Amino acid sequence: MKVLVLLGLLILSGAATAQGWTDELFVDGVLTEGTSDMIIISVKGVLPENDNKRYTTDCSANGEWIFKDTSSAGDRNNRAYSTAMAAFMSGSKIKLWYTDECDAWSYHQATAIKLTK
Repeated sequence: MKVLVLLGLLILSGAATAQGWTDELFVDGVLTEGTSDMIIISVKGVLPENDNKRYTTDCSANGEWIFKDTSSAGDRNNRAYSTAMAAFMSGSKIKLWYTDECDAWSYHQATAIKLTK
């Protein structure tokens, strides 16, 4: 019984700390939401099987991501918006760093964005 409880805790602790880089994605749209300084990035998977992939189990709005800078300066938001717009305009791919959290409207939450070839 103790072994089952220990295994259950190990499995659940791994699921609770899910984080990492997404698969490569194409930016399908970028929106800034003015009252909260959020950046909403709509994406499509580079590979069809990654289109609308759910990275965090509680996030039901697949293909929609929120990038939000919690600092007062907003510098990270400016850089994220510029990177997302560059990817959108050039057709380049991105990866988003995600954590095991959802944000407003059950969108995935991104805390970093990477432009890739």
